[in-house]
Amino acid sequence: LRFLVQSRTVEGLSYFVDLEEFNFNGFCGCQGFDFRKRMVAERLNGEKARCWHIEKARDFFIDAVLKRVAENFYKT
Repeated sequence: LRFLVQSRTVEGLSYFVDLEEFNFNGFCGCQGFDFRKRMVAERLNGEKARCWHIEKARDFFIDAVLKRVAENFYKT
């Protein structure tokens, strides 16, 4: 549940994302999360507490899990 997510503005820069933190809402090492989202994440759950990097990590994880579920479901 831990990922390195590429910055969308700085080439070669990645941020650590842990999807398990804050009751599975996620933590990110970026400044945006630290300054704008962390306080929301500590008090609430939901999309308002997620930065872009957390959203990308969640999308990647969900896509990977759905693919595996489908592969296992359709195995004969």
